Amino acid sequence: MKTFLQSKFWAERWEDCYPIGNGNIGIMDTCSPFIESIWLNDDTFWSGYGKDKTVDAPGIIQKAREALARNNFSEAEKLINKNMLAEYTESYLTAGRLRISSYPPFPTHYRRTLDIDNAILRCTYKNYGKPCLTESFVSHPAGCYVKKMEFPYSNRIRIDFQCPLKGGSSYEDGIFWLRVEAPSKVTPNYHYSPKPIVYDSNNKGMTFWAGLRFVTDGKVQYLMGGIRIIDFRRLVIYYTSKTTYDGTECPKDIVRKRLADAISKGYDALKAEHIADYHSLYNRVTFDLNDASSSPESTRKALKMAHDKEANNDSLAVTLFNFGRYLMISSSREGTQAANLQGIWNKNVRPPWSSNYTININAQMNYWPAEPCNLSECHKPFIEQIKKIAAAGENVARRTFGMSGWIAGHNSDIWGHAALVGAESNGNPSAYAMCMSSSGWLCSHLFEHYLFTGDKDFLKDTALPLMEGAVRFYLDYLSEDKETSYLIPSPGASPENQFYIKSERYAYNKCATIDAAVIRELFKNYLTAIDILGLESPLYHKTRAALNRIYPYNISAKGYLQEWYEDYKEVEVAHRHLSLLYGLHPGSEITPEGTPLLAEACRKTLERRSDDGTGWSLAWKVCMHARLKDGDKAYKILKNIFRLSTPANRVSGCYASLLGAHPPFQIDSNFGVTAGIAEMLLQSHAGKIEPLPALPSNWKKGRISGLKARGGKTVTIAWDNGRLTEFLISG
Repeated sequence: MKTFLQSKFWAERWEDCYPIGNGNIGIMDTCSPFIESIWLNDDTFWSGYGKDKTVDAPGIIQKAREALARNNFSEAEKLINKNMLAEYTESYLTAGRLRISSYPPFPTHYRRTLDIDNAILRCTYKNYGKPCLTESFVSHPAGCYVKKMEFPYSNRIRIDFQCPLKGGSSYEDGIFWLRVEAPSKVTPNYHYSPKPIVYDSNNKGMTFWAGLRFVTDGKVQYLMGGIRIIDFRRLVIYYTSKTTYDGTECPKDIVRKRLADAISKGYDALKAEHIADYHSLYNRVTFDLNDASSSPESTRKALKMAHDKEANNDSLAVTLFNFGRYLMISSSREGTQAANLQGIWNKNVRPPWSSNYTININAQMNYWPAEPCNLSECHKPFIEQIKKIAAAGENVARRTFGMSGWIAGHNSDIWGHAALVGAESNGNPSAYAMCMSSSGWLCSHLFEHYLFTGDKDFLKDTALPLMEGAVRFYLDYLSEDKETSYLIPSPGASPENQFYIKSERYAYNKCATIDAAVIRELFKNYLTAIDILGLESPLYHKTRAALNRIYPYNISAKGYLQEWYEDYKEVEVAHRHLSLLYGLHPGSEITPEGTPLLAEACRKTLERRSDDGTGWSLAWKVCMHARLKDGDKAYKILKNIFRLSTPANRVSGCYASLLGAHPPFQIDSNFGVTAGIAEMLLQSHAGKIEPLPALPSNWKKGRISGLKARGGKTVTIAWDNGRLTEFLISG
């Protein structure tokens, strides 16, 4: 199916822009023929300078554990909040925007299109009845953003650079230079501070450098701090950026060389190279559904009509699936940083939730589609981020908890922040501050990468040492429960929910279901890795003994899966987090065939949580109902993602760009729904490869090829009238 996003209007809001990127450079372009805004991002441009924010809290965790054993929830909360929490992470930053002023008096027949199949952004319109074109892409091989403008008449434009941070522009040797200084600290947008953006002369932030060169048949002039290009019909803008994050002393030299190399190749060669590179990843998977031939002609209109009785959403479903793969390739490539809460696209100095790595679900969800959608290479930046977190987490384990191994809180950043955040909170941070499952959850990505690729060298050299460090911490952290004799991870919290004790709200208790589930999974994966590699380890037997004693799942009197040690009443019945169901998805401990009672408890819990939620929560529910083999229910929730979010309604779903609306924008819902559709069509978590495990009844006919199954297998599936007609496994 031909896949694209399209609109008859230029983007009036940043969220409605179509994103393009190469993993490092992120571009959002309004494509306006009058005043065009092009927002710039570099995936390494963050506030801060790598400060170690770990706090020392000797003995505090034991005191909190003892308080919980006495059911003194308030004392445990106060001990943790006062003594164990650190400063917030740093923030992912905007690098500003280019403002292009043009002068077309009568543009008509306007079209803005993101060609998802080729990763090309186009804008076409007519002026005086004659066709005008702008076309752009961000090349991974060239490390360069390229924009072509063609007009049938002599034109003129002005380009200015605008940035809310310290910096400016200059013109030297034919290059329009942009320079921005990152603050030493940026306070999160949800936290009040009289001085939220700090420049510290003793602890400087990094510097961003970018350069633009212009190839044109017109004249280029530097005037009043901006660029004016006159008397041209054809213009190609070459742009690239580099920061000092990696210690580079002179980013300008790198920028200058990249620009020279790109210009020497020329636009057509760069475009061909870019498409070939993109196709090498994107073309691995093809998806056709109910004979849909192309994406909707208007993405906005398709979202607005998605819930009409006569609406056919087949092409929209395929478009959303392919768009998620496009975003993965555009925001996470080998050698770049991991995709954050907004991928690599951000317009703010203080973005929502710092646009960081939220590792109590969101950062992990970003990478759920990587392996099943045959994009293992795109998973690697996240694995590199896990390495950074683990290195910092050793300090947190030793100094904050007095334990071995490594642990992480629920937030991280480019520096690998692992401490428990919340010390600066104006309120009570208990619901999110201590997420004891984060490190184990991160380790699941290491083992999954092995399961999908079969790379034993990776398992031995990368995954196993990191998993072992997490295992060591959890072995220290588990303690014997005097009431049951089980091992419990106390204190524990269920992100980001709370429960009532009488009329008081609390987050910490003796065991959160997610913590026990993640630790069980980690221990099993660690033991399996040792067996696969045929290694000997003193930790092996200690881990196996502990595994059999971890606090088990419990089903409440009403049939729900219990979220905490006891069946406490939750503060939010329909809470967005589904952490207690980790064992169903992304874990695989709970299955309809293997653990039917627990699976039914999960089903009832999902009903209790409702079919609505934030964008990423809806995506998670799609995945979970797929695991329960309920395709029609998964599709019903998928349709809830087909909702147009605007400033007026602020519903969860999608913006006109198909970017996920929490709201605000979070990219995890895009990645989560792509993973969910893959789960509906292929599953391999239960020791077998199963085609069409959760096929919706209205997906009568289709074909998908190139999906990956665990064991390193590549799968092709076709069906007609709901019946399997083709099932090929290779590899």
